[in-house]
Amino acid sequence: MKKLAAVLLAALLLTSSFVGCSETETDTNAEGTVSAADEGTVAAEEETETETTRADIPDNLPEKDYEGRTFTLLTRDGYGDKFQPEELTGEAVNDAIHERNTKISERYNIEMTYVSSACEWGTQSTQWNNELYNSVMAGDGAYDLVAGYASTIPEVVTKNILLNWKEIPNIDLTQPWWSERA
Repeated sequence: MKKLAAVLLAALLLTSSFVGCSETETDTNAEGTVSAADEGTVAAEEETETETTRADIPDNLPEKDYEGRTFTLLTRDGYGDKFQPEELTGEAVNDAIHERNTKISERYNIEMTYVSSACEWGTQSTQWNNELYNSVMAGDGAYDLVAGYASTIPEVVTKNILLNWKEIPNIDLTQPWWSERA
């Protein structure tokens, strides 16, 4: 199950597309045409400044059929729509997340589910952390990925129940969808 979580974690974090655009200006003569001397330069610029899309960047993830298994993400109340929008709305980020989840589900033959519970300051975060810790220690496999509260999740990290990012197969932090600052 850890390998499933690792592969799907990497896949979930992929963005829907990366587009690099460039504009090439050309010099024109009085008649509005590019001179013959400039055509080679313009052609070379157009050749080197092509549009790059997400499809041009291999994710290097293995192909695998998980036979309809459920992949469960634990998140906190009020943030589930950041991971699983219910429908396409025409809003760019919402629709990109929805499309990403659909592609991942189809590619790996998985069912993605999300569990959300209260995790604010104080007793709520302590309870959330305890529920996660108890689940991992019981070996119940309830969660494959956790999206915790940045100010409270370090307590769980210190209990050594999470995977080390450096040990997760197929995570390539040099890919453009990873933040260099993270």
